[in-house]
Amino acid sequence: MPFKHKLSKRLAISQVAVVAALTACSGRQSAAPVIAELDAVAIVIQPQLVALAPGEQVTLTPYAMLPTGDSLPIPVDWQATGGTIAADGTYQADSVPGDQLVTATSRAQPEMVDTAFIKVVADSGAVN
Repeated sequence: MPFKHKLSKRLAISQVAVVAALTACSGRQSAAPVIAELDAVAIVIQPQLVALAPGEQVTLTPYAMLPTGDSLPIPVDWQATGGTIAADGTYQADSVPGDQLVTATSRAQPEMVDTAFIKVVADSGAVN
């Protein structure tokens, strides 16, 4: 029986090598997983609710929720009603207090959209 074990081990290793080679040759140059071939049921931005002082920053992260209950970070297009949002999800609040919305739209499944709510509050000057 050791022969079958060695053979199955070699086949498994060669299968991993073939998959790695095909992935390397596919031409994809994205650091984030691409879920075009997966069926996400929703996307979610974390954190969903944020309170910031004027000019303060927070990094928002978009995830695809899969039917299995797992989640994966995904590439999205960002839009903000105020402040600025960078391609990596870094949001910088306006200098004026108010409520802002940041929207992420999945690049693989553009019908999948989520929104984070940002409240820019005046600095109270209190020290905790």
